[in-house]
Amino acid sequence: MKRVIFSLIAITFFILTIGCSVFQNSGNSNLVIRQAENTPENFLPAKGLFLNDNSCINPMIDPRDGTQLIMVSSNNGMANYKVSPNKYGLRKGELLRVDCKTGIAVGIVKE
Repeated sequence: MKRVIFSLIAITFFILTIGCSVFQNSGNSNLVIRQAENTPENFLPAKGLFLNDNSCINPMIDPRDGTQLIMVSSNNGMANYKVSPNKYGLRKGELLRVDCKTGIAVGIVKE
């Protein structure tokens, strides 16, 4: 009887562990899904602002044509920016991730 109970507890624990890990990884907007296209060497802060080690800047600008990136979220030195659809290879429901310290595009993430 003890062996059966132990087996049931072990199986339940295993199922819960697998279920939780699948749930946590589904829809994870932290993952870069692909590389951006035709980005500048780095994006620059809007006039009067400067890149620094402590914060992400909003907005950022493409120095080649003045395209403005509007920050949606930031975490761990990375910021996700809303950009016009089709710009830099983005599709509807996607954001451009940029390294806050350097202004370099990291890739495309889900919104």
